[in-house]
Amino acid sequence: SSLPYNPAANHDAEGDSTGTAITVRPPLYRSQAGISGSVLESREASGLGGVVATNLPTFTLGDDDANRQYRAILSFPTGSLPDNAVITKVTLSLTQQSVTGPGDPFSLLQGLMIDLRQGYFGLSPNVEARDFQAPATVSGMGPYNPIPVLGVYTINLGSRAFGSINKLSTNGGVTQLRLRFRLKNNRDFTPNLVSFYSGYSMAAYRPKLVITYYIP
Repeated sequence: SSLPYNPAANHDAEGDSTGTAITVRPPLYRSQAGISGSVLESREASGLGGVVATNLPTFTLGDDDANRQYRAILSFPTGSLPDNAVITKVTLSLTQQSVTGPGDPFSLLQGLMIDLRQGYFGLSPNVEARDFQAPATVSGMGPYNPIPVLGVYTINLGSRAFGSINKLSTNGGVTQLRLRFRLKNNRDFTPNLVSFYSGYSMAAYRPKLVITYYIP
C-alpha cells in the first residue's frame, strides 16, 4: 500500500483537481537531496557514465569541452500518492542557475529529453555512474523546449508519464527522472551547459514535480 500523505519539506500541496467522486489537492514534490545529481559520460559517444557529482547546489546538463554529455538524476518521493489515484497531469519545474558557453543549450542540443523510472535507476538510492545508461520504465519523453519565465522552465511531461509514477512505498517510494539533451554533443569542443538548482539548494529553487490526479 502507499504511504500516508505527509506535507513535509519535500512534499507540499498546490491547486485543486476535481475527480469523479471527491476533490483532492495535487501534491507538489521537491527533488530529494542525497539521491539526486549529475553523471558525466566516460568519453565522447561512449554511452556510459563516468564522473558522478552529488551533494552540490546545482546540477548540469549539456556537453563539455571533450564532447562528453551530462545527464541528471532527480528523485521525487511520490510513494504518498493514493494507490487508486488516476493521474491526469505531471509537470516538472526547473530553476536555471547559469549558462556556460555560446548560445542556448536547449536549441543547440535539440531540446530536453526525459526518462522516467519507478524506483531507482541504479542498484541503490545513491546516484551511480551506471545511472547514465540504466534502463528506464519510460524512455525518450520529449524533446521539450520550454520558454523560461523569470528563469523557471515548466515542462508538461504528457500522458506517457501517467502510468509510470510510483504510487507505492516499494522501490524506495520514489520516482526518478533522468534528464538529458536530445543531441549528445555538437562536436564543437566547447562547453554548452546549463545549470539548474538541485535538491541541495533553497527549497524555493529546488526541482518540483506537480502531479494532478483524481480518486474514482
